[in-house]
Amino acid sequence: MLHWTNVKYQTKSKKIPYHKTLVVDYEDKNIEQILEDYSQLIQAIFERKKVAVKVKKQKEKKIKLSFTEEKDYMMSWTIGKIDKELRPVFSLAIRLAWAWEENGQYYNTCYTTKQVFLVSELQAGHWIGRTCKTWKYHVDNVKPQCYTANMKHMGNGMSLEFEKYLKEEGIDTSYMVDNKNNKILQEVYYSREYLVNLFFQCKDFTKSTWFSKKNP
Repeated sequence: MLHWTNVKYQTKSKKIPYHKTLVVDYEDKNIEQILEDYSQLIQAIFERKKVAVKVKKQKEKKIKLSFTEEKDYMMSWTIGKIDKELRPVFSLAIRLAWAWEENGQYYNTCYTTKQVFLVSELQAGHWIGRTCKTWKYHVDNVKPQCYTANMKHMGNGMSLEFEKYLKEEGIDTSYMVDNKNNKILQEVYYSREYLVNLFFQCKDFTKSTWFSKKNP
């Protein structure tokens, strides 16, 4: 099977658009099947490139894109670029979850210290560090934290308190630890499709008004 992966092994072929990472599994494959898989993969890349070129022209002409066009355009990006675009949107969604409004300001509670802060003063804190791609964008692993609790030179994430409150929510922290390097889960929770869908979900959420009510 021929597939993309996050392993740092890049093809040197000039024919492949974008700088991608390529892995070939030759086990139980004859050369005809390998070439067919490769052909299908290249075709998929060029299809994504066509979408990107089309959207670029529409943007230049200031034509408003439909939701499907925006999504297809983002799907043509590298995972690294999608990650970069998703990060601030996801962080805002996490910090706004269960927030409330007072006098035109949004407030939320730090997950580990239980103190109240302005949403703008909070951060998206990870129980298992964000270098773990499996749980980097999973809501069970990311909660609003204040600067003091989240920073390594201060609270170092307050991992013990973090774990305690996760368990009180009924979250299986042992499962998360045991599977943080699970390649199958990583391909699910750090796939192009998952990240793009999450981006638009977070974007819609942060534009909604339900969280403006106190204690929703």
